[in-house]
Amino acid sequence: ELTGRLTKLEHYCEQTDASLVAQLASLGDLLRQAQTSLATSTKLQIDSESQAALRGRQHAQLKKEYTNTMTQFCSDQNEARSELCALTKIRGELYKIEGAKVFIVDCAVSDWVVAECTKTCGGGTRRLRRTITVAPDGGAACPPLEAEEECNSQPCPVDCRLGSWSGWSSCSARCGGGVRQRSRHIKTPAKHGGEPCERTEEAEACNMQSCNRNCVLGRWGKWSACSKACGV
Repeated sequence: ELTGRLTKLEHYCEQTDASLVAQLASLGDLLRQAQTSLATSTKLQIDSESQAALRGRQHAQLKKEYTNTMTQFCSDQNEARSELCALTKIRGELYKIEGAKVFIVDCAVSDWVVAECTKTCGGGTRRLRRTITVAPDGGAACPPLEAEEECNSQPCPVDCRLGSWSGWSSCSARCGGGVRQRSRHIKTPAKHGGEPCERTEEAEACNMQSCNRNCVLGRWGKWSACSKACGV
């Protein structure tokens, strides 16, 4: 009886040892995969931080250029208005010198009315229209009443697209608790503020039943032929 118990205990220990070895091997694989994912994520983080810093510098440069451009535009606009006012005054003085009494009316137009852009992203166009508020009478002609400009030139967002889940891997242990996993690949990474990717790897527990279980025997087979025709 003691020998039988020792045999069962040895068999149990062998099964447990094999299960633990298998689990350690599986956990080692998971650790290597996790380390690879961590390295990849770290690289992506560093790249993202570098891109963010670059975008920050570009934004600061564009803001500076925009401020300088608007300052120059306002200066040019004020200068043009001053010249127009001076030319209008000179024109009136010239008519006075000639002794002519002329009532001059320059054309006046409304502010631009801007239509919607033809696209929400990726580059589109929009129409600008204005109307004549004061018709010219011997004065300056009306400027163009219609124009077109580019709009929404920023790139369109691209949502992440994932492939189908692979089948579950085999369990890392036949009993005592193991791990199985599955994965899916990224078909299209997210860009320009699109929907980010969901998880690409999953793992779950399997074969949670105890390795310490009673022996279960099948049915007896048929008797074999007797080794002798007679005698013992």
